Amino acid sequence: MAGFNEVSFTYEPEAAAKSLKIKTDKGLNVLVADLGAGTSDFSVIRMNKGKFDSSDILSVCGINVAGDSFDYSLMKNFILPELGSRVKFKRPGSQIEHGISKKLLSQLCSPAIFSLINDKEISRYTEDALEFLEDEEDIRKVMNLENLFDSKLGFDLMKEVELSKIELSKFMEKELFYSRSGVRFGSKLSRLKFHESAQDPLDKIMDTIDEALLLAELKEMDIDQVLCTGGSVQNPQILKLINGKFGEEKVVLSKNQDDVVGGVE
Repeated sequence: MAGFNEVSFTYEPEAAAKSLKIKTDKGLNVLVADLGAGTSDFSVIRMNKGKFDSSDILSVCGINVAGDSFDYSLMKNFILPELGSRVKFKRPGSQIEHGISKKLLSQLCSPAIFSLINDKEISRYTEDALEFLEDEEDIRKVMNLENLFDSKLGFDLMKEVELSKIELSKFMEKELFYSRSGVRFGSKLSRLKFHESAQDPLDKIMDTIDEALLLAELKEMDIDQVLCTGGSVQNPQILKLINGKFGEEKVVLSKNQDDVVGGVE
């Protein structure tokens, strides 16, 4: 492979731990939290004088919940309502309410799937809705969705959502205003409401940390240091929960989000 004589694979949090320079004469139990875009991965490692080998890896585990999951929460609760996700309509002579299907709604919330949604499925929904809707505000929202897909703006909107998520890591409020090719809406975002809407992925991340400790047969007080790396480490609510669990004095926030790469030998 590319001229290498030997190729080996290293679990991401282990690679991050190798980049951590710890000067100590005693052994330390270190929890490495690699909080990325698509997954959150954790390792508990016994480090002796800042070094370790495979026998010192006490546990590894991970979950497919990370930065994208928080994009999902922003889309579902703050952006998609402006694209008609909560609009309901009835056909003449029927009392049955119709709207976006749960499957399509889930796809619209997902950064990984949004750009792959079949345009015909969107067209079927918007044409059906616009035929029977009477409220002007509801019509405007459904037209936003129609224009978004007609103009292939899904990826562009997702970039704006991700940027808003990053801004909410720095500020308590963020005004998202989007205006392109007939798609026009504004949404006032607050960090507090965003974190409330994202409680489920936060709980799953903390449950996975508990699993890593259980597999290592250790408790919170047995962990000497916590190394947090990866792009989602900027999320202040995740850091607040980790600090509360282990103590702020134990948590090391990586200055380099590429510690996973830097630790690969």
